[in-house]
This record gives sequence, structure tokens and C-alpha cells, in this order.
Amino acid sequence: MQIRLLISALAVFTALSFTSYGAEEESSLILKTQAPGNVFTDKAKASFTNTLKDSGEKLRYQLKDWQGNTLSSGECGDKLEFPLLPCGYYRIFLSSDKREFKGEAVFTVVPSPEKRSEAKDIYFAIDTAQSEQAGPRAKNTRMPKDAYAVASELSSLAGMKLIRDRMHWDNINQNPGEYKWGVSDYNMGLLDKRGIQVVPMFEQAPKWARGDSKRLPDDLFALYEFTKSGASYYKGKMPAWEIYNEQDVGKKLDVSAWDFAAVQKVGYLGLKAGNPEMNVLGGSLCRYPLPYFTSLLFKNDFADYMDTFNFHIYNRIEEYPGIVKGLRDFLAQYRAGDRPIWITENGSNYEGSAKVQSYMGGLMEHDYNQKLILAEFVPKAQITLQYLGIGKDFMFMLVPYNERNGQKPWGILHWDYTAKPAYAAFSNLVYQLADAECLGRCKIGDGLKAYLYQKKDGSQTLVYWSESELDKNGKKIDTSKKFEKNFTIAAAQGKYTISDLLGKTSELESKDGKLELTATRFPEYLSGLKNMKTDESAKSTGKAYQPDPAKDLSIIVKAVLMDKLEAKSKTSADLSGDESKIKIEVYNFSDKEKTGSLRTSGKGSLEGVPAKITVAPFSKTVIDCVYKPNFDKNSFKSDLDITGEFDGKKISSFYMPVASNYAIKKNSVESEIPLADPKRWHENSSGKMSISYDESEKAVKFDVNFKNADNKWVYPEYILNDSESFAGVRAVSFEIKAVQSKKDAAFGDAVFMAVTEKQHETGKSVWLQYPHPTSEWQTMTVNLEDAPENFKASDVKMFRIGMNPSAEECTFWIRNVKVMKMAE
Repeated sequence: MQIRLLISALAVFTALSFTSYGAEEESSLILKTQAPGNVFTDKAKASFTNTLKDSGEKLRYQLKDWQGNTLSSGECGDKLEFPLLPCGYYRIFLSSDKREFKGEAVFTVVPSPEKRSEAKDIYFAIDTAQSEQAGPRAKNTRMPKDAYAVASELSSLAGMKLIRDRMHWDNINQNPGEYKWGVSDYNMGLLDKRGIQVVPMFEQAPKWARGDSKRLPDDLFALYEFTKSGASYYKGKMPAWEIYNEQDVGKKLDVSAWDFAAVQKVGYLGLKAGNPEMNVLGGSLCRYPLPYFTSLLFKNDFADYMDTFNFHIYNRIEEYPGIVKGLRDFLAQYRAGDRPIWITENGSNYEGSAKVQSYMGGLMEHDYNQKLILAEFVPKAQITLQYLGIGKDFMFMLVPYNERNGQKPWGILHWDYTAKPAYAAFSNLVYQLADAECLGRCKIGDGLKAYLYQKKDGSQTLVYWSESELDKNGKKIDTSKKFEKNFTIAAAQGKYTISDLLGKTSELESKDGKLELTATRFPEYLSGLKNMKTDESAKSTGKAYQPDPAKDLSIIVKAVLMDKLEAKSKTSADLSGDESKIKIEVYNFSDKEKTGSLRTSGKGSLEGVPAKITVAPFSKTVIDCVYKPNFDKNSFKSDLDITGEFDGKKISSFYMPVASNYAIKKNSVESEIPLADPKRWHENSSGKMSISYDESEKAVKFDVNFKNADNKWVYPEYILNDSESFAGVRAVSFEIKAVQSKKDAAFGDAVFMAVTEKQHETGKSVWLQYPHPTSEWQTMTVNLEDAPENFKASDVKMFRIGMNPSAEECTFWIRNVKVMKMAE
């Protein structure tokens, strides 16, 4: 066992232990070891080869722990080997008689596997993303030869039993009926040998299964066969699946809520056909407050086709309680309030933009303070969400990956795959609490947090910490400030074990029935307690989903838009005439012929639907119809709401909002908003911004420089004056063009925000997407009829028009902003 852990059969784990971010090249590769990621168990001596041994240069070292305490120092011989060290994170600083070396060598010590709990179904999990991100990278000359194997072994050494990975359907299923699982198979083999199961997320339909969509399948039978085949092939290895990823993100404009709901429905049926025990997750969502897109999913009976609701959180920890409650309240509206919730991505933005240039050109790396921020975040985030009733929490992420133009490094591994302190924190968290049940919170004093866990052996563990900047506003975090606070708890006479954030243990003896303790910003684990009570119980994780037997989930209705109907946004179709042709597809994903009827409700109607519809097994019936809206005098918002019954059972709903720019223009009066004075616009951007009037373009000009920006967004604000009002406004049109400093740079979101407060940047608003701007003038129209039902145009106090560029510099122009109000 020990040999496998250190050598792992092959020398594929040859790792470069010297991580010298910002250092000169010749000083970056001094020490080498066979340990994957420089991670040793507490039964193995940390041993390194000195690559300067033949140079005649006398190399000296200084060993420090993660808090900067010097543990030893001396000369390096041919090898540098340390005695057995306690669990933790260690830093080696090098020098010689000829020069000083920049950077540091790092290594981690974790508990040996036999010490860990045998529990398989544990709460703590991680998104390794290894199939997508751990593939060979020519630019990364320090990457391990088989990073897939290293990632798998590091997951095992951290005590993982469940990880999240990615699949690309278009790579696996390039031809109908042919499945080549490729890299997914390879990684699944590596993980299965280590007793680790996988939750895959798949997306991107192959071209042959798509029509006009860029991502979603139009051939729903292809989706059914793919999910059925995958669930059957990986039965016992992949206990849960995700169907697509973050479709509520604005840049995926071609994904409408009703089409994505159909994908979720068919994916659910296929996965259950391949493995009836499969836990089917709802396609992951990430926007909070929840946008109208999410409401539309559930109006399409999304809840009937998921065992577990799935969400991503990148918010501050102090916001977690409100978010989880908001998710629960939302689910309760659709009779799913007790449905289990998983967080399959949970990441930190506390560190801000990375401050050190890595050896990977253009990609930045954390400095040591930022690394400790991430290590502090790991247990605080996971424990808080567990207390709030989340079923599983997947930290984002294991392997290195940079976003935001290279400024934001994700991952708890460096680019050479050596571990960061957060890896040690995660390993220790799992070691301490893998087989424990979260009982709830204990009140131990002001500015302190404590959570009590019950372990399988009957003992209890108290996790505690003092509140730091990270627990509050998350700004200007300095981990050298410990926020020490003393507190006392009752404890029977005896000895107790304390583990620090990264795993180093010490003993403490109670006196007079009490333990006197000191909390810092970094969570610690007090083990060996008994009979301690909580002040606030942990929230329920929910109940297993049982489909309603009165519903037939195998019949699915889908609409194919044509003629004058087009999905111009994720949340409504636009009708450019008085009526439109439309095709209604009725699918039968069962092995029995089924007969039934459809009915429409709401404001829109269908002509051409027969009284009875028969659909053969595993086939579809296509009905040519005409859609007619039913606008009232106060609104140009309609919908298409289809339900029905087949063989005496209710089927799931199809629901699509319909708005009409055509009808609004036909029945409205336009008025222009004055733009000649650029002072009417207020700066609102993550970069350095200037606003001017461009006389040659007769437009307001916005210049933005995003140098060192953590994220790129620009949404200048136009505040309405007392004589201006959006009362009665149905739509807003404007002309826009934009250029970026990098040729062919893409945009993320492009949004018009109708803001109902005058609060800068964060005021409550409704987001209405428009197509990405180009370098040529385009007229955009955003329809306020697309807004949620509780939105009132008369409440608008200001608006923002902007986008999320990807280049370092962006310039855009806006002119001819017009509002359309109902004609008198």
C-alpha cells in the first residue's frame, strides 16, 4: 500500500517540487521527488533529490511550517530528507554560498489511507475537472507526464470518495449509435481503482443531433440514447449525472428555457432507463437572485424530472443562508421544497486578482497571503453549507485553471501540480469529518462560530473559528491578522485532541470540567467530546424524490418555432406578425403506444391540434399548427401553455412566453431620450472608464481599460430626472457598436438593466439581454414585456446599457435611445 502511494506503479508522478513563481528560470527546478504533487503520507519521510549535487555549489535549506515558524535548517547533500513530520503544509527556502534563490519548494503531509474513515457516502466532494483540464499542455513544461493519474491520486490522498468531472457529448458520440468514451473511460479507470466515484457533467450535442441550435440537441432521441448508454455503461461508477452546465448564464443566448427544460426531461428519462438507481441532477444553475429563466424552467415542470436540485455558489459565505433559504422558498412554489440540493461548484472570489506572475506566460498565480485566504475559505464554506442542509458540496476545483484573462487562478494545485495550502485544508477537513453528522451550531461567544459533529464511534468533534474579514465583507483580507479570541466550554475530565487548519495535532487536558481554548480565523477541530448540545440544529437535507404516479413522464411536448416566431431571448419568443405557423412535437419515450389529447391555456391559442393524438412507442407525432396571441389593451405579453392527458394521466407542461416588438411598435409612440450631454451617464465598470460625446458619430462614447481587473464588465448608468418616467413603456430601442483591443475578442453578457432604485451598481434591477454588439452600428430592441410578472415599468429610476468584454480595452458607442409607450 505504502509503495503504491509513493510510487504508484510507474514514474508517472514525477513532480517538480520547486515552485518559484516570479523567479528566474535557473532557480526554479532544484528539488525533485516521486511523490505525486509533493504530497506524502504521515508514514513516509519527505525526501528530495538535489539537482545541484554535481555543481559544486553548497546548497542550504530552511524548513518552515505554513505559519512561518522555522522547523530546521542546514546543508543539502545529494538528497534532502526530513524525519517523519506531522500532517500539514511545509515550505523549503534555499540558498547557497554563491547566490540566493527566489521562491520556495513546497510539500504536504496528509494522513495515511488506513487512518481515514471507510465511509463511502460522504458530504465533502471536489470538482477535479480532470478530463477537460488535465490533458497535455505543450506550454506547461513542468506538468507531470500523466496529469490525469496525478489528479486521481491526489483526490485519493485527500480522502475523496466522489468527484465531479466533465464529458463532451460531441466527442464521445461523433456518429449515431457509436460511443467512444475515450478520456472519460481512462479517468474513470484511474478513479475506480482508487474507490472514487464520478459525477459527470455533459454538454454540447454533436452536430448531427443539432439543427439550428449551437448547443442543444434537436434530435431528442439521440439525447435519450446517449444518456441511457452512458448510465448503463458506467453503472456503479457514476451514481449521479448533470445535464448541461449553467444554462442561465446570459452568454448562452441560444438556449431558451423551454428547450432546455425538454433536454432535462429527456436526459432524465434516458438516465433512468440506463440505471433506475441514478440520481439525476437538475442541469446546474448559478444565477442568484434567481432570474426569470429559472422560473420558466419550473413552469415547464422541470421539478418532475430531477432527483436533486443543483446549483453553483461563488458568493460570500455571509450570503449563504439567504441564498439557501431563497432556493428552498423557490422550490416550495413548485412542490419541491424538500428536494435535496447539491452545490456542484463552490468557489472563492475572496482572493481577488492574482498578484504573482507564474512561469506560464500570461497566467497569474496567488501570492502566499492569497493561498492562505483560499485555505481558510475551504472548511468555512463547506461546513456552513452542510449546516444549512446542502446534501453535497463540490469545491471548485482541484487542477489548475485560469480565467478572467489569466488574472484568476482556480484550483488547489499549482500549474506544476504541487499542492497549495488549500489542498492540505481540504484533506484535513475530510479526515476530521468524513464519517460525522453535522448536528448544528453552538454559541460559544461573540465573534465566534462553532459547529458540532457526531462521529460514528459516538464521540463528537467541535469545529470552531473566530470571524475574520472573510466572514464579513470579504474586503482587504490579511491573513497575518489572527483575530484571536479566548473561550471556554464544559468538558469532562480527560485529554482532548486539537487539529489545526492543515492537520497538525496537539493535546489539551480539561481542568475543573472545562476546556480553555483560543480561536483564530483559521478553523480548528476539537475531538473527543461527548454529550455536548447544540443551540441551533442543522437544517434538513430534504427527502428522496418520488415521482407522482398520476403523471405520465414519458410524454413530452416540444415546439419548433418557425415563420414569424423566433426565440430572440432565453425567456420569450418574439412574434413579428399577427399570427405564426408553428410545429408541435409530441414524443413518446415508452415502449407502449399512447393516445391522448392536448389543450392550451393562457393568453395564446393553437389552431390545428386534433382532438386525439396517438404516438407510437419511442417515436414522435408532429402537428402543424397556427399560433395566435391574445394581447389585451394593457399588455403585449402573451404565452403558449400546453398541457394534456394521455391514457388517463396528466403529462408535463410546455410553457413559452411570447412578446411582440412588432405589436408594440404598431401600437406605440416613440420618444427619444436626450444623450448629447455625457454628464447624464455615470461611470460603472470594473475597469478605468471615461465617458465623452463623439460628435462625428453623434453618440456617447465609452472607453474602458480593464488592466488588473478581476472581472471585466462595463454598465454605465443613466439616471432619470424628475420629468422622465418609464410609466407605460413597453420597449426600449438603441443603436450600439463596440470594438475591443484584441481582434475577434468575444463578449460574455450584453444586457440592458432596468433599475428600480438609484443605488449605484447594486440597485435592484431586471436584466434584459440583447445580441452581442459588433463593430458596425446595430439597432437593439429590448422588450419590457420579457420582464418577470412583478416588474412595473413605472418603478424604473435609471437604466444601464453595457456588456462583459474579454479584452483588456473596450470602446463602445450608444445613440438614439428611444422608449416606446402605448399610443393614446
